[in-house]
Amino acid sequence: MSKTLLIVESPNKIATIKKYLGVDYIVKASVGHIRDLPATDMGLDENLNPLYVDTKPDVIKSLRTSAKAASQVIVMTDDDREGEAIGWHIVEVLNLGDNYKRCATNDLSKDGILKALNSPRKINRNFVRAQET
Repeated sequence: MSKTLLIVESPNKIATIKKYLGVDYIVKASVGHIRDLPATDMGLDENLNPLYVDTKPDVIKSLRTSAKAASQVIVMTDDDREGEAIGWHIVEVLNLGDNYKRCATNDLSKDGILKALNSPRKINRNFVRAQET
């Protein structure tokens, strides 16, 4: 039986979440942002769209490997615009398309985690754009 990959922002959250979810979940962290604007130029294309570069290749490689082995991927980042943007970058870098669930929470209690898992959605691109701005 394949496991569910749950990706959170902070590695400090992993042990707590694993305690609540058990062996059917693999919990990994993006360690915050995994992409950023390039340091060497403006980081915008001719239409003023951001051009992102990967900033954590080892983390990305690990997440890709885990995502390929998982039956489903859940991106559970903080419930704010930055968390939404981090989640979007994860979905983009892992080439998940629509094959993911987005759960958001700032509550690391068992009830908070389970409530978030029971309220999945997709990335809200308006929140991502607001963070980009």
